Amino acid sequence: MIEVEGLTKRFVDKDVVANVSFFVPEGEVLGFLGPNGAGKTTTMRMITGFLPPTSGSVKVAGLDVSRDSLAVRARIGYLPENVALYPEMRVEEYLRFNFAYSLTPPASDFRSPYAAFLFDTKEGYCQHFAGAMAVLLRFNGIPARVAVGFAEGSRVTHYTFLVTRMAEAIAQKTGCTVAQPMWYGSHPYHHMGMPGTIIVPEETFVGYIKAIMVGLWNMGFRKQILLNGHGQEYVIPTAIHQFAKTFQVPGVFINVNWYHAIQEYFKTVKDGGPWETPFIHADEVETSWSLALFPEFMHMEDVVDTEPRGYLPDGHIDKAGNLLHRPIAWYGQVGCGPMEIAAYQPGVVGKASAAKAEKAYPGVRALLDYMVTLHNDIQAAFPPGKLPPVNEVTMRPKEEIEAVIKGPFAPGGRSIYSLHWPF
Repeated sequence: MIEVEGLTKRFVDKDVVANVSFFVPEGEVLGFLGPNGAGKTTTMRMITGFLPPTSGSVKVAGLDVSRDSLAVRARIGYLPENVALYPEMRVEEYLRFNFAYSLTPPASDFRSPYAAFLFDTKEGYCQHFAGAMAVLLRFNGIPARVAVGFAEGSRVTHYTFLVTRMAEAIAQKTGCTVAQPMWYGSHPYHHMGMPGTIIVPEETFVGYIKAIMVGLWNMGFRKQILLNGHGQEYVIPTAIHQFAKTFQVPGVFINVNWYHAIQEYFKTVKDGGPWETPFIHADEVETSWSLALFPEFMHMEDVVDTEPRGYLPDGHIDKAGNLLHRPIAWYGQVGCGPMEIAAYQPGVVGKASAAKAEKAYPGVRALLDYMVTLHNDIQAAFPPGKLPPVNEVTMRPKEEIEAVIKGPFAPGGRSIYSLHWPF
């Protein structure tokens, strides 16, 4: 039962709820009806203990909400209008906080990934970008990952989710923070025209990445890893070097293409691996990784297969990730194979029907282990507050660099934007 007596809530000099009393017997359903601002939400918050009343009393199941708040909360369910998160907490902190007040023990190993990340040891946080390229969209990079037309078996653009799920898992393990992904980015010529593929000109995309790196550095994130999901190998490094040449500020800026970190896990059956076909695009490999990382978005009853083909004999042009180590990189040519809009309209380049999550699990574990090792090694070399030696990584005057390292709010400090604008 619920007993409300003389309930009042005052904000400054305004009574939002004024002297409300009512009684709800056990088993009865009660709803509040009234215009915006009538005090419905405020009353609910006081009943559930989210908000203390200015005066009056509330009892739930005979317990006084003001004196027995935790006992009352254990007896009720409350769905607030907004997501009940603590924005100051990092991912792992929030999970562990909730587990501390839950009867469910935490998993020994948090693994639910996001793609791409940035981390800053200045405050001990890691800032991840996932999906950018998918935010870095097909290219994933801060995350960098660019959105591309999705495969038939996936109801979403899977590239973004691949990298974001990876990065989130790393963040949960290390305490890093995952940043928003980049959703649109560059694409090679053979992607042109595919519905669902949004192509950002390279100069625009490089500028976008640089702008994000600058803003993050100005916030204090001086160690950044841009995790590429697929297809942006030829763009992200350019952005990193243009950023460095323009600002010449100390920091650690790394581009990781996730498949390059664990190349031995992409071997085909004939080479001792699990894959029937080599890694290309929305195929056996990527669909398997998608099943491993976000099975809730996958619908294998809709998958289709296509037959990859080129105009030259096999052995010259490499495939996705350049994992076959052939003489010509996949992005190092135009005209040696058909455009996707002509040959692969379903969005699949390969045998997606052969996908199984079990094929991807060893690679997923190896990748996450490597990324955690990379994070820890960078943090060991450059603990919070420490950067690469200024006299060895920049040609700018020492006093100028020291001022921007302090940041815009510190005495004698400056913003990185004072060094160069526009860029």
